[in-house]
Amino acid sequence: MLAPLRTRLPWLLLATTHLPASLASSSTSSNYKARRMATGPPALESGIALYSYRTPNVLKINVALEELKSLGSPLTWVEHPIDISQNVQKQPWFLAEINPNGRIPAMVDYNRGAQRVFETGSILLYLSRWYDAERYLLHFENDRDETEMVSWIFFQHGGYGPMAGQAGHFLNAAPVKDRYAARRYIDESKRLLQVYETRLAEGQGREFLVGEGRGKFSYADIASFSWIRAHPFSLALPSLTHAGYPLLDSWVRRIESRPGAAKAVEGDMISRLKGEEGWEEKVKEKGRWVWEEEEGQKEGRKRDEL
Repeated sequence: MLAPLRTRLPWLLLATTHLPASLASSSTSSNYKARRMATGPPALESGIALYSYRTPNVLKINVALEELKSLGSPLTWVEHPIDISQNVQKQPWFLAEINPNGRIPAMVDYNRGAQRVFETGSILLYLSRWYDAERYLLHFENDRDETEMVSWIFFQHGGYGPMAGQAGHFLNAAPVKDRYAARRYIDESKRLLQVYETRLAEGQGREFLVGEGRGKFSYADIASFSWIRAHPFSLALPSLTHAGYPLLDSWVRRIESRPGAAKAVEGDMISRLKGEEGWEEKVKEKGRWVWEEEEGQKEGRKRDEL
């Protein structure tokens, strides 16, 4: 019989403070933090308040919550959309009580004395500890697999997520078209996609990133799914298969078919994009400028060839 996760992996708990049972179970109606959120959403009496916007980063947490619910977890949550175009996440109430870094997603758990949690990797590990500790619905009882799962979570958190995010910025939002920057981040994102592809090709082939045999769907997959699924937006790739990642393409479709994940991504920007006529050509056209050579470069290359 293995010890609970909190004693087996104590280094995961450094960012989480133990609260007395009386505080964890008490009503939040008298909680001073809840009362100070004068200009934000009202405090809940119980459950989780999720501060969100429909981005690939936030969708990680939507997928985790919906998957836990579909698998029988009793957790409840209320979603508070945060309009990042208006910098709501930079308002004083948000910085003071939700996330001092002014980013989403973030959440406050009113089942546990208004405990705030920010950063997606931290939120996923928090959910595994407090809402999936006994049944191991989306993580592992085995220490080796659990540690491997945490490694993949942070591989995404510090690797593919930031790289694909920067690629998407320079491809779609930068005020100046910078070929060097766009190519740098797209190429690095593609390199990281190959790491996933190689992992899925191990052994007789894997269905999920972590676990014995073909693997088990876990927080490792959840951490990477929404960002990789956003490849048309972030990398201007209509198809992972055609780009050389067929196993990863199947992995995305496998997760999309799960009830919880399907509900979480319903109506998001990728779903809407794929509902448009001729969307594949639009995606290709959007990224064409990145790989086109400027006239001066073409002339220089021709001279070099001569």
